[in-house]
Amino acid sequence: MACFKVKSTLRNTVLFGLALTAIAAAGIPAVAGAGSFETACDMMFFANILLNIAIITDLLCNIRRDFPLLMFVCSFDVLLLGRVYVSFLGHHSDLLYYLEADNYGNLYKALQVVTISLLAVYAAYKLAAPFFSKREHLLKSDGLRAFPQKDYVPVVRQLSVIVLLVSSLAYFYILLAAIMNVLKNGYLGSFTQKAQSIPTVISRLSMFFPPSFAVFLATMPDKKQMRFPFAVYIIYMFVSLLTGRRNTFVCEAFMIIIYFVLRDNLLEKDRRVFKKRSVVLALVLLIPVVYLLQIFAEVRTGFFDPKKSFGYIMMNFFNSQGATFRVVIQTVNRWDFFNHNVSYKFLYYPFELFVHNNVVTRNLFG
Repeated sequence: MACFKVKSTLRNTVLFGLALTAIAAAGIPAVAGAGSFETACDMMFFANILLNIAIITDLLCNIRRDFPLLMFVCSFDVLLLGRVYVSFLGHHSDLLYYLEADNYGNLYKALQVVTISLLAVYAAYKLAAPFFSKREHLLKSDGLRAFPQKDYVPVVRQLSVIVLLVSSLAYFYILLAAIMNVLKNGYLGSFTQKAQSIPTVISRLSMFFPPSFAVFLATMPDKKQMRFPFAVYIIYMFVSLLTGRRNTFVCEAFMIIIYFVLRDNLLEKDRRVFKKRSVVLALVLLIPVVYLLQIFAEVRTGFFDPKKSFGYIMMNFFNSQGATFRVVIQTVNRWDFFNHNVSYKFLYYPFELFVHNNVVTRNLFG
């Protein structure tokens, strides 16, 4: 989709101007007092929708370049705000109950946090763009030829395939143990019943499986080279569903889709994986995939009812996926219980966890 600079600038000015105005306007009834917080919540929800429209419209303008952020925004809306959308559109009279807010004041603050955080992510993405403009220009003009392949890349590709295949044996062993635990104790019981002990060697070896596949993809293999390693990984994705957990399958699918979109951006049109026909087919298949994933979730917990309508199951999908909003609203609900003198430490806590628990550190130091 081609966009002229003047046209896109005017469009963004209008759409983001409306979104920012709506965000600011939502604060007016909030300042008025407790009796106006319900109105403030409605206005902030509307502002969030306007902001999403503005961001998604801008990202669609250069979808191949901005596809990872587009996927993030979609995930943000489903995994964080899915329950918010279902509650506002389907249970507006019982918002506090469905969103677990103590009062409308807390709900307004939670909506304000998620809306401004989305705006901050988009702003950071745009502010970082000038640092990559030279690289983007090279890719647009020369494609993959802009970065000649090094002599060692085929060697790295072969080594990554070997590591992938060897580590896959250990990974499938652990996966089988998890499946047996689910079959023995049920999906919910598998969270409280410990699976059989896994030998340390197998556990460490299995950790190389996902990284080796990522290294293999980074070498830009052709379709023929990709067949066998890709088949192994796809089998792993589908087998992982037998553990009762959907997140592994969905996250891996997202990773593969993003990879091929970015890869296609480097290739000539006739060599691309995602063409107009395949994109339309993917969008058509998206609805039945979502439907089946929700049925899978209900079957694994024993609450599946075949009498439920299609619309009800789809609504349940977004409602269940958006449960992450509970973290935000419960933080606001319990804000006064935090020791704010040390709260700054929580800002760095995720980085500390990553440093200690990432795959490389665990493999090297245990």
